[in-house]
Amino acid sequence: MIGDKSPSAAKKTRARKPKVKTGCKTCKLRAVKCDEAKPVCRRCLSTGRICDGYGIWGGGGNAYGSVSRITNPSRLPRSLPPTTTTCTPPHLSSTRTLFPLQGATTQHEQRAFEYFAYRTSRKLPGVFDSPFWSSLVFQASARDPAVLHAIVALGAVDLGKASRELAGAEERVRGYERVALVQYNKAIASLGVHFKSRNRDARRVALITCMLFICIELLRERFKTANTHLSNGLKLLGESQRGESEETKAGVKFSINTDLESVDDYLIEAFTRLNIHSSLFSQDTILLYTIAPHPSCAEHAIPRAFATFRIARLYLDALINAIYSLTHQVASLPPLSPIPPHFTHTQFTLRSSLSTWFQTFQTSLPALTARHPFIAPLVAPLLRTYHTMSTIILAASLHPRDELIYDAHTAAFKSMIHLFRGVWEAILSSHAPLQCGELPDPPGFTADMGFIPMLFFIVLKCRVGAVRREALELLEGSPHREGLWDGVMAGGVGKRVVEIEEGAGGDEKGMGEVV
Repeated sequence: MIGDKSPSAAKKTRARKPKVKTGCKTCKLRAVKCDEAKPVCRRCLSTGRICDGYGIWGGGGNAYGSVSRITNPSRLPRSLPPTTTTCTPPHLSSTRTLFPLQGATTQHEQRAFEYFAYRTSRKLPGVFDSPFWSSLVFQASARDPAVLHAIVALGAVDLGKASRELAGAEERVRGYERVALVQYNKAIASLGVHFKSRNRDARRVALITCMLFICIELLRERFKTANTHLSNGLKLLGESQRGESEETKAGVKFSINTDLESVDDYLIEAFTRLNIHSSLFSQDTILLYTIAPHPSCAEHAIPRAFATFRIARLYLDALINAIYSLTHQVASLPPLSPIPPHFTHTQFTLRSSLSTWFQTFQTSLPALTARHPFIAPLVAPLLRTYHTMSTIILAASLHPRDELIYDAHTAAFKSMIHLFRGVWEAILSSHAPLQCGELPDPPGFTADMGFIPMLFFIVLKCRVGAVRREALELLEGSPHREGLWDGVMAGGVGKRVVEIEEGAGGDEKGMGEVV
């Protein structure tokens, strides 16, 4: 028992080793000297321990190599001392462990940081997990003021929008708007040091901050500014990947590794997802990426099984990115010019890869569903619809001015509508009461693609009246926003397109009978 110990024994128990301020996380926790070897320190390697790396600067045998640990949303930076508080955002009932904002001078700033940690960072990735939002931004914010200021600004913008729904919250909303403006300017000022150094680590911080800026502008509905930030971020990402001060050209390819993941992989993944948004919004595609192939594997080689839904999404995103690139390149050719043979070959290769992806996904789905039973009803149908839409776009890629080509894909459009119905029902059922009896409010904004762009695609391209009007009904019932896409705005535009093309209802019956 503790009371039976001798004074000498108690003294040994209280002994403390000197604090270690440098080295990997594992060595610092153990209070031992780290040799700081990268990517994995030799001290951890020799003792069989898992090296947790050096924060956002990479390295480590697990912190950047295992999705299961880094994607844990509750794993916030250890450098900030935890404190328990009951000051939770609206609709959050449980007491959470929060990390005080260093240097916070106002309650609004602390509240904005907490809101980002609790709500904003969790809804931005949509239904797909993202290590960028669940871990990387928090690690970076604990080490760099530019990221921290940008996080507070984003949290303030989001919280300000949420507070507008409350009665008598005008002064509170103005307070959050002031916080957002001040913190945004501080983040920009803090980036000056990184722009001067121009080294790899500085670019990483700039890219993380850039992604936060993009989301701030999207939340504020300043889409042109958001797209400018995205373009600059993609150029900086290319510069970071290719080498010091080397100019990034359109069409350069980057590789993302699903086995040994790193900060750069997370950045490429985050920017690629937004780049797909931009491509669907008729913006130029300037980032192309592929899955890093294993030795002797061809480009776009698909594995025999997908270990996670996220890996399945990574491979599909790479194919979608390549399909959009092909479509843009063909569309830029002069009218009536012959299609170069290499474009035809690219289309054939991508069609084969899409077919292989679908076969692998179907084979992996039972295991994925068993491993992720709660998100499978949402994620699996969305991935299928992404695949179906990509197949249609690829089929029409060599004929960018022929709208009649979409008539051959009526069955595919119908299958997408059926899948969307299933996703919508799963979303509604997921809003069951929590343990505390409260209802979770659905996210009003997500930085990732959901189903708004695809519903809009059906409304524009499908010429069967009954199908496109069903898509329009779903679109008009989507009051949220996905990246550049606003559900209400897209629904209004889609409705006007249908009215013009169908003569305000004159051709509805005939078109509805087309099969």
